[in-house]
Amino acid sequence: MLNNVLIIGSNGFVGKNIKPYLDNIDNISVKTSSHQVGKADFCINPQNVVKSASIIKKFDVIIFCPAYFSDSKESRAINYEFPLNFFKLANTVGVKKFIFLSTTLVAKEMTQSEIDKIVFQDSYVEQYPKYKAKAEISLNQINGPTNLIILRLSHIYNNEITSFKGIFRFILKLQKLKFLILPNIKVKKSLLHIDNLKKLLLKIIYSHNISGTYYVNDGVYYDLIDISRYIAKCNGNSKIYHFRISTKLFRFFSLFFISKYPQLKFYARDLMFSSKKTQDTFKWNPEAEIINK
Repeated sequence: MLNNVLIIGSNGFVGKNIKPYLDNIDNISVKTSSHQVGKADFCINPQNVVKSASIIKKFDVIIFCPAYFSDSKESRAINYEFPLNFFKLANTVGVKKFIFLSTTLVAKEMTQSEIDKIVFQDSYVEQYPKYKAKAEISLNQINGPTNLIILRLSHIYNNEITSFKGIFRFILKLQKLKFLILPNIKVKKSLLHIDNLKKLLLKIIYSHNISGTYYVNDGVYYDLIDISRYIAKCNGNSKIYHFRISTKLFRFFSLFFISKYPQLKFYARDLMFSSKKTQDTFKWNPEAEIINK
């Protein structure tokens, strides 16, 4: 049976990576949509989505990738209004599955222990997690025949240093010094390699009548040294020295640089989300790419 899949936001990092992967699956036909004319098979955006029923009804599965990270009026439009209007239309025209890519930031920016329940922050400083959270809540209030699968993604990475963002880009900058100073505790972070996400999306496309919200990561927790060694290998640099100092001293020194490097705020904090429910539901076995490399 042929599965017709439409990737929304196909020119972003996730969309660009999952399309060629799904293209190589025999019983899947993939089309793409971008907000820019001529950049994909279709141009569906927040302004014209309600007029796109004739396009959307041709597809069994919608993978909704768009994300807007800056604080502006576009954040509400793209992170909240766009997926909400799209999902309403998908239910009307009979789409089987709507996969909404969200973020673990709707739950926490740091954790004291592993999180396996679907929780939200009490309040949000930044618009990106605020409107992703608002979208999750509103999407779940819509009744209809379309299965809703919300994926709360941990920070996504691949092996290409030109694609590094967040903590990966930050550590890559620090490695120019040829050494890295770390706190003397083992930090535990959930991360997600793009290859693991690709395999999960395929499992979801093949699934039957499943809806829910799921945490998605590599299935293990990485220490900062694990991440640093991985980055060094991706950059062809094997001679990075790691020095550990007391956590209290590390946080004290961080105060002097946090205005220039805001990543330091959560750099040495745990961020742990359990993907066991996701693995069990979809029979998905992610690989610990950072450790394996």
